[in-house]
Amino acid sequence: MDQRQGQARQASETLRRRGLLAAIAAVVAGGLAKASERVAQAGGTQGTALIDGEVNTATNPTQLNGQPTWSGQSVFVVDGTSVGARAIVGTGGAAAGVQGILGAAASTTGSAGVQGSSSSSPGVRGDSDTSTGVFGYSGGLYGVEGSGPVGVFGQTAANGGVGVSGAASSGVGVHGGVDTSGTGVRGDGNNNQIGVLGVSASQAYQLAAPGQPAAVYGLASASIPGVVGQSNSGNGVYGASVGNVGVLGTSSASHGLYGASTSGYGLYATSTNSTGIVSSTNGGNAIQGASNGNVGVLGTSNSSIGGYFSSGTSTGLYATGPGAGFAARFDGPVQVNGAFTVLGGPKSAAVPHPDGSHRRLYCLESPESWFEDFGRGQLVNGRAAVQLDRDFAALVRSDDYYVFLTETGDCGGLYLANRSGTGFEVRARNAAATGPFDYRVVARRKDIAAPRLETVDIPAPPARPAAPPPPPAIPPLDPPRVDPAHQVPETRPAPR
Repeated sequence: MDQRQGQARQASETLRRRGLLAAIAAVVAGGLAKASERVAQAGGTQGTALIDGEVNTATNPTQLNGQPTWSGQSVFVVDGTSVGARAIVGTGGAAAGVQGILGAAASTTGSAGVQGSSSSSPGVRGDSDTSTGVFGYSGGLYGVEGSGPVGVFGQTAANGGVGVSGAASSGVGVHGGVDTSGTGVRGDGNNNQIGVLGVSASQAYQLAAPGQPAAVYGLASASIPGVVGQSNSGNGVYGASVGNVGVLGTSSASHGLYGASTSGYGLYATSTNSTGIVSSTNGGNAIQGASNGNVGVLGTSNSSIGGYFSSGTSTGLYATGPGAGFAARFDGPVQVNGAFTVLGGPKSAAVPHPDGSHRRLYCLESPESWFEDFGRGQLVNGRAAVQLDRDFAALVRSDDYYVFLTETGDCGGLYLANRSGTGFEVRARNAAATGPFDYRVVARRKDIAAPRLETVDIPAPPARPAAPPPPPAIPPLDPPRVDPAHQVPETRPAPR
């Protein structure tokens, strides 16, 4: 009994092993058949199927036609999910004029030749070691259009390379726009480099980038402006700085800063707590004003001096006028701190006359600096004591002065009997004379030295400043206007 059971188990095991080997052989045969079928359909000949995972070597164009039934539906989708993988790679080979990937679209609104989208990375990226990473061309509107937080981003690692380059034969090379908020065009210059460089020249591409770092730099090799700002109602150019100069203009051969206006101020400067305009020069005129029909230089102040002039080594203020006019006019009191010298004319006063005219009265000149005072005294029994005015005596040399007496009645003659620092005594030759008399006291000024007939050195008049050079030619600027050929960018649907 035990012997029969053992033989049965041995026969069953043998059959199971034979079935397993047959199954394995069937699988291997099926795999070989599939492999031979794949080799036969590897794309080496025309008309074979497009095989994923294989090199397809068809020479004629392969075209995919699809009729999407809803907006955003794709005809052909390729996913590259691995890190660093590329969903589609196009190579153009070494032949001239060959494109790795070429996209074309009809002129239907919302169409695009090549469109890339991404939620967190660049939608379209092009890399090139020696040429252009992404090149877009359009016969009518935009060669390259981008949207998103950064519409178009260009980067180059080459020295002297260009991150984003736009060219146009008659339009705008690079155009940036913004609807409600943001920045139309932004250029960043890291490590104190130039953020945006604008160049205008006959061969602009040949001009090297300047070494001066700037957020925006305009460069022109011809006699045209490097930067032009224009506005119909706002500021054409606005410059502001928290800790330095708001607008700086320099020139090695012409004007550092030039402002012109047809009806307003050519240049207006103001400061809240400091000087509105500060000008300095080593050899020319720091400030020069000229006008054909009005005031050359006008200075006014609501609470301080309207005009202040000083010089460390020469004349603080020099004014000239025509022969029939005035070199200077002062309407109001005038204060002179220092000597006052008049050359070539008298010192006089124009006094109103009852007939309505003004009559000139001249000053009495003297070879020394004299002050004089006048008064009237009274003789009693032929004598009179006169006290000098204390304020007058304090200003003159009272130890040596002159007294001139005038009789107003018959006193028999008057003479100076005694004189002191505080007054003098007058006597009449008629000891019984009683009556008034007049006197005039003349004394030298005490506070200054006034040599008699002092020699005066007359400095030569300063050279008249040269007329300012004519203003530079102002380039004609067309007023901002609507471009009749302008095309409004179309609103594209979001990619799905």
